[in-house]
Amino acid sequence: MRRINPILGLFVVSACGSGGAPMEYVLYEEPPEQIVDAGAAAGADAGSGIRFPGTVTDAGAVADAGTVADAGAGVLGDAGARIDAGTDPLDPARCGIALTASGVLDIDIPTVRITGRVTLNGAALPAVTTGLPTLFLRHTETPIAGHFLDLAKVQRAGGAFDVRVIPGTYDVIYDTSSACTHGGAYPCQQGARIRSALRLTTNGAVNIDLSTVRLTGRVTLNGTAWPASADANLGFVATSGSYLNLNLRALPSSAYDIRLFRDTFDIWYASNIAASACRGKSIPCQTSGVVRAAIPVTADGSLDINIETVRLTGRVTLNGAALPAASPESEIGLTSQNGAKAKLTALADTPGTFDVQVFKGTYDIFYGRGSATCASSPYPCQKSARIGGPVVVTASGALDINIPTVRITGRVTLNGAAPPAGSVKLSLRDARGSTPTVFQFSDGTDRFDRRFIPGTYDIMFHNLESCEGSLLPCGSGAVVRSGVTFMRDGSYDIDLRTIRVIGRVTLNGAPAPEELDIRAWIDADGADFSIAPFVDDVSRTATFDVRLFAGLYESWFRHSAVYSGCAGSVYPCMERALVRSSVALTSDGALDIDIPTIRLTGRITLNGAALTAQHASPGLLSLRGGGGATGTLATLDTRATSSYDTRIAPGKYNIVYAPIRGCDETASLPCQTRILRGCVSP
Repeated sequence: MRRINPILGLFVVSACGSGGAPMEYVLYEEPPEQIVDAGAAAGADAGSGIRFPGTVTDAGAVADAGTVADAGAGVLGDAGARIDAGTDPLDPARCGIALTASGVLDIDIPTVRITGRVTLNGAALPAVTTGLPTLFLRHTETPIAGHFLDLAKVQRAGGAFDVRVIPGTYDVIYDTSSACTHGGAYPCQQGARIRSALRLTTNGAVNIDLSTVRLTGRVTLNGTAWPASADANLGFVATSGSYLNLNLRALPSSAYDIRLFRDTFDIWYASNIAASACRGKSIPCQTSGVVRAAIPVTADGSLDINIETVRLTGRVTLNGAALPAASPESEIGLTSQNGAKAKLTALADTPGTFDVQVFKGTYDIFYGRGSATCASSPYPCQKSARIGGPVVVTASGALDINIPTVRITGRVTLNGAAPPAGSVKLSLRDARGSTPTVFQFSDGTDRFDRRFIPGTYDIMFHNLESCEGSLLPCGSGAVVRSGVTFMRDGSYDIDLRTIRVIGRVTLNGAPAPEELDIRAWIDADGADFSIAPFVDDVSRTATFDVRLFAGLYESWFRHSAVYSGCAGSVYPCMERALVRSSVALTSDGALDIDIPTIRLTGRITLNGAALTAQHASPGLLSLRGGGGATGTLATLDTRATSSYDTRIAPGKYNIVYAPIRGCDETASLPCQTRILRGCVSP
């Protein structure tokens, strides 16, 4: 009889995998994404103001590659040694503290008391009731940050504050509320750095002034007033990474009035128009693009912003013929190297033609479909595929676009035989870049019939179902063929070659005392494959019997209670604890996995003194190890835990303090997330 305990878990994972981490404060989102080659299409008549630099392949005639080139070898090869963390100066494997044997490790949380006042442009904080910002501290030597001051509380205290922080050198980061409105007293800016390298190492006073500038101006479209109710945004993105969004639909008389912190800004444009509604619109149907670059904003002033566009018209064909009936999910668009991304049309909207406004620039043309399944459709299932370009657009003109496709049929077998019904799902991933196109290639049957854009692809395996005892690997994302080139219609059969691995799980060399749940991630692409061992009712030995693809594996352990506390457990209180590395599994055989542990105990103090009930504040003392390993030493709660007793996997770690479930800056325990021991000292 098999019994599975979902509480505990052991993972065999790839070097590329990533583990979880304790909750941390998120300061701000990333600036608008720099759009890279998302795929595109080759065109015909360049028209006025449009040209194709260099040699452009005619997309109407798909190049004949001769035969389908199979770059795969049937099974995964050796993916190489475990990937090193590289040159990360904070990689715990390089500079953490070594915890390799059981023992006592006392942890002190040092703090300093900081008092002061917050002002806005040298004056008292205004009486604002909504949209009040928050200040954060970001340690200059680490990327982690934490809460500092809630300005709503500071405002109620007359601008004064009195907080405890962990000693260190910090940047002060301003982050606004989503309720912030332009024209108010506070900037609606996210992630602005208002103080740099502020040393908070002893008790003392620090005054913080929020010094802002006022920027006004008009937004025009090709020299005329911005159309009323036209739905688009301008993003003011600072060199330092902060940003402010301005909705143009809400502007009275095309005029804007905003406040910013001094910096140099790029101005981004993004429309909110669906591809199916782009035709005939007077504003650009673009989701991103820089309209002004590197503008220094250092004092109050005026800046008019003109959004200049050209008109692009054209016809879309499929394999050189008129478009058949199309789903609104299929789209044609443009991407440029400078970040602009323009929608041309949804193919179901006035089928076969488009008429839109775009920015001048050099573009690739891409095809995309929202749905991942379209077996009976004449259109490819790909979500983003390059079909042509580059195309230089300098003035209004015409551009005809053809969507080339290939039709591939074939059969999937498992070790030369028919696979279990409904068990095999395959996908194709564009082999070109780091942001691959992935779409469903096989839908659970042992035969497939698909259309897609000609190109070179990796074929990936997926099995997300419960599959204990299955003849197939239980997991998703393994590359079973790489670099397969499809350039014309044809047939392609795929045989999935697996190996059988059986083994036993032990704890410190002895029989595992509890049931386990073990999983495996194959290394090359972060694909995970479950190993589901069970405890035999007679021998009480944790064993497993699974199918995998041949390759290089690593074994990782995971305790599901790692962030809620697992005191008293005989297993490591960890996520992604490496217990076996670089294991080559190339044929049927046995693999035993031992989980090594050490026991750590110790006292937790605050400024050298014992924690008491008055210090209570939700917090976590955690471990950060190499390869994404994390663990918990102690959870600090309303009981003011003053000691801990836990087990971890031996290794090198940073010890990190982090608040959880909210934080009150007036509490004795600080709100900052900081490394206490390891790569960065307090």
